[in-house]
Amino acid sequence: MSAKRALIVDDSRSARVILSRMLETHGLEVDTVESGEQALDYLRSAHPDVVFMDHLMPGMDGFEAVRAIKADRRIADIPVMMYTSQDGEIYLQQARKLGANGVLSKTLKPSDVSRALYELHLLADRREATGTLEQIPRAPLPPAANVSIHVAPPPPKAPPPPVTPTAVADRDWRALQVLLTEKHAELQQQSQANWDAMAARLSDRLREQIRSTHVMPPAEEAGGRGWFAAALVIVALLPTAVIGWLFWRALDDNRAQLQDSTARLAMVVTEQQTQIEQLRAELRKREDMSPLSLSEAGEAPVIVPYGEVALSGARVQRLRALAERLQGEAFHGKIVVTSYIGDFCLSGAATTGYVLAQASLTMRRCDLIGNPFEDTQNASSAPAQSQEFSQWVANANAAAKDSMRIEVQAGGRKPSVPYPAQSDRLTASEWNSVAGRNNRVEFVVVEQPVEKPPMKLPAKAEHAPAAQIAPVSG
Repeated sequence: MSAKRALIVDDSRSARVILSRMLETHGLEVDTVESGEQALDYLRSAHPDVVFMDHLMPGMDGFEAVRAIKADRRIADIPVMMYTSQDGEIYLQQARKLGANGVLSKTLKPSDVSRALYELHLLADRREATGTLEQIPRAPLPPAANVSIHVAPPPPKAPPPPVTPTAVADRDWRALQVLLTEKHAELQQQSQANWDAMAARLSDRLREQIRSTHVMPPAEEAGGRGWFAAALVIVALLPTAVIGWLFWRALDDNRAQLQDSTARLAMVVTEQQTQIEQLRAELRKREDMSPLSLSEAGEAPVIVPYGEVALSGARVQRLRALAERLQGEAFHGKIVVTSYIGDFCLSGAATTGYVLAQASLTMRRCDLIGNPFEDTQNASSAPAQSQEFSQWVANANAAAKDSMRIEVQAGGRKPSVPYPAQSDRLTASEWNSVAGRNNRVEFVVVEQPVEKPPMKLPAKAEHAPAAQIAPVSG
């Protein structure tokens, strides 16, 4: 009977090594890859008996890879276990809904692996998964999450919350917590793997010593040979005692390293939390600042969502508030309104129209990189503007006369943020976040000094005789 084969998909080398060791103890042949894209390439030519899929990976994440596997009829029958630090009932429901068989926590024990393989019918006899070293005492290990393979009904979908700067900071904090949890889990797994390896070597050495030691007759039957046999047993067990001492010393070292790593992680968490709190305070400060002061300082150009007329809606309100404030301060000069175009990753066609590409789509699969909406609106080299905007600008210029005027111009494609280099790993979401910041309207206030009329001299001064200058004799 040919050996079963497993595929491990994880960007963490230590996580791949730890799980591979546990699977190989059950007679499985193990292949490993570092990303979801490599997993799909592997499955085009191979058909393993089970796939262990990490969740957070660069490029395609675990859920996207599971969705792609289940969508391919040739490999849809391969069972997939999520191998991640994510847990909870909601996460299990999401994984099962995509087609995964269950969730295996990264803080796992060998019994969790054997239980999962037994339930996936990859072990012929459950006793083979439990081992035969129950007589070897082992220190208690930290608790690990059990494998969850029950089915739960999907929760009702709720409308997504609005995206705010504070929500972005919270999301980044949660992502940091997940990353730190995975790193902590990897350290625990390394310590546990070293622990198990030392215990296995100790038990193997003990069994070899016992098999090589022959039981001698009792002392009353064999005379002095009993003491000789006892001496042989003591000599045979001496290396085992040394190995045991080395094992406990290595265990203490691993425990110290784990505590030191935990302390360093706690320091990193504290520093990151402090930075996030500072970022939140800065975001709240910016949210409290009026849009007018930001525009005047040139720190926050007004972003124009794709598909909206550049000079309309919120941009009209911004310009109106700026003009009213300057008029109240007896301003004399002009306001220059410049519209810039950002190039987006789009899906669609010229006949049916273009929309923003799906966030997870790679840049290589964009139907168009550009901004056909703005290109159509700016066909006359003037920025796109609504009737409300153009009418208000005309009325404002007429009312202000020469004291203040508003000029509108098209800035073309002059990105304020450089676009990232295109690659197979770059997603439409990453590209469009930069394009959205470049698709903007800027307001520049140009003050012009007021020319004062020439000062007239008093009447007496005008008719005063010129001063006589005496000649200088040499």
